Amino acid sequence: MSSIVKKVKSKLKKGLTLQSALERVGISYYRWRVICANEGVNVALTRGKKATVYTLERVKQVKKRIKKGEFLKDICADMGMDSKNLARFCRNNGIKLFSKKALKRNYERRSKNRLSDKRRSGRSSEKVMKIEAMIKKGIKDSAIASEIGVTRQYANLIRKKMNERLLNTNENMAM
Repeated sequence: MSSIVKKVKSKLKKGLTLQSALERVGISYYRWRVICANEGVNVALTRGKKATVYTLERVKQVKKRIKKGEFLKDICADMGMDSKNLARFCRNNGIKLFSKKALKRNYERRSKNRLSDKRRSGRSSEKVMKIEAMIKKGIKDSAIASEIGVTRQYANLIRKKMNERLLNTNENMAM
């Protein structure tokens, strides 16, 4: 087997498509077919125009960045990959992306970020207070929804919670 065939096959094993492997070796597809015919080698692959996104080399880069403490989703966004597809690729090839320590650190950082989420910064409580004030004035849920910019269901939910609180306070006073 010639050295060209060996080079191309090694690149194919690394996850490249035939087209990109031939480009790296520096031969055309027609020349490749002639070499294969002369050597009696049968390589039946699709010729794809660009290399696959998920290769062992790229997974190694991802693992290095995970060890440094980066989030998987951030890494995948930088590298033009989908995190779920990367996880599937790793699962199918028996690759572990996270060590136990890195996984624990990732979970801890993710939970810290969730606590500082904008939704919990008090903006929603301002909306709730506005909705409650409008409910006390006797305004209907549909009018509240259009004025404040929430759904009718959300306004109705706030109304139900207000009624529950009133019932609970009335029960506590009766005791």
